[in-house]
Amino acid sequence: MTARVIALPRPGSTLLTDADRGLIRMLADGMSAAEIGRRLYISERVAQRRVQAILDKTGTRNATHLVATALRCGWLDGSAYEVAA
Repeated sequence: MTARVIALPRPGSTLLTDADRGLIRMLADGMSAAEIGRRLYISERVAQRRVQAILDKTGTRNATHLVATALRCGWLDGSAYEVAA
């Protein structure tokens, strides 16, 4: 399997909108597409499409990869997600 190299934008990049970051936060909190849909008053299908659009924008493979990439790249404030030792 060949690793795919992704050019990641810097924090503050205009790649992600505030709405995108909010959706990533919901994923980081463990919310499903159905839960995100209920929170945003949209259908589960629309929530899934929004997540897929962010995956496509960022070149990430799934929600876990997206959240990990967002934390690593500074797209989210990681302090809220740090695990206490």
